[in-house]
This record gives sequence, structure tokens and C-alpha cells, in this order.
Amino acid sequence: MVNYHLIEVDAANRTIYLPKAGMSLDLGGIAKGYATDKAIEALKAQGVTSALVNAGGDVRVIGNKSDGKPWRIGVQDPRQTDGVSAKLALTQWDTMETSGDYQRFIMKNGIRYSHLLNPRTGWQPREVASVTIVNNSSTYGDILSKPIFVLGIEKGLELLKQFPGTEAVIVTTDGKVVVTPGLEGKIELSTEESQ
Repeated sequence: MVNYHLIEVDAANRTIYLPKAGMSLDLGGIAKGYATDKAIEALKAQGVTSALVNAGGDVRVIGNKSDGKPWRIGVQDPRQTDGVSAKLALTQWDTMETSGDYQRFIMKNGIRYSHLLNPRTGWQPREVASVTIVNNSSTYGDILSKPIFVLGIEKGLELLKQFPGTEAVIVTTDGKVVVTPGLEGKIELSTEESQ
């Protein structure tokens, strides 16, 4: 039932057909970013100059807070529900989007199993606990955070180089925080384990 090639799209009639009984679509991997982008567009169209839209891990802002200070957003520590791995003021960017293994998961025999899987192996990657993308498009962030999570730090950072102006905060499963060069000096790390 998992095969996007089976989806039949009729652009002229604006319809989608799922040919196998029991098939369904889940746009959770991309829809929240798109929804926050559309919410921001609607707010701007109404003349709103200060706002924050949060769609459960996808955050987008307009301007600064009402007191004139920039919006400061925390990157959750993926192993401590009340902890923060980093804080960033959204001055150059207006979007943060995070994918991680800590919101939707189960523990079995001491092993964490989340909803993020490597499509080639069917298994969960074990190097990264969360990836936060910082840029100016929630949809773009949704598209990048998941592959970087799957690829891991080295290959993920190589992929990110293809998207100028997009930065990342990667938290490994052992608690190290890796930030891309564009965030250096602009982010407050909460852990001594950072690099």
C-alpha cells in the first residue's frame, strides 16, 4: 500500500484516484509547512505585522514581537521533554521546522522506534535524534529535514549545501548539537556537548 507511483493525478479535473482498496494519503510530512506558509500569507494579506504560527514543530513568524524584540525560538532537546538544545532569534529567517524521533515513537526492549524511516532499508536511522531547518519557507524546511535526518550528519550537510540561505541544527542521538556555519554566532546552545 506504500507506493506513490500508484497515485493517479488528473490535473485537468483536479482529482486524485487511489486504485487499490484500502489505500490512503497522509500528507503529514509536508502539509504542516504548507499550512503555516498559507497562514502567514493570510495574516499578511490582512495587514498583520507581528505574528507567530506554530503547527507542532513548524514555526513561522512575521516581523518581531509586539515589543519590537525578535522572536526567539527554542529547539527542543529530543531526550528531555522540558529541555532545550538551542535557542535562536529569527532575525534573518522567519521559519524553523523540526523533524525528530521524540514526539511519535515507541520503546521496545530499550530501543526507540519512531515514525521516521530510511525508505531504502525500512529501518529507523540511529545517528540523528532531530533536525531543525532554519530558512524562509516552511514547505522547504519540511522537504529538507526528513532526508537530512535519514542521511545523517555528513551526507545531510552535503545535501544542505545545495540550498543557499538554509541552515540547520542537528542533534545526534548521543546529545551532540551540530550547527551549520550560517548559524555560528547567532545561536545559543544549551549543552556543553555541542560542536
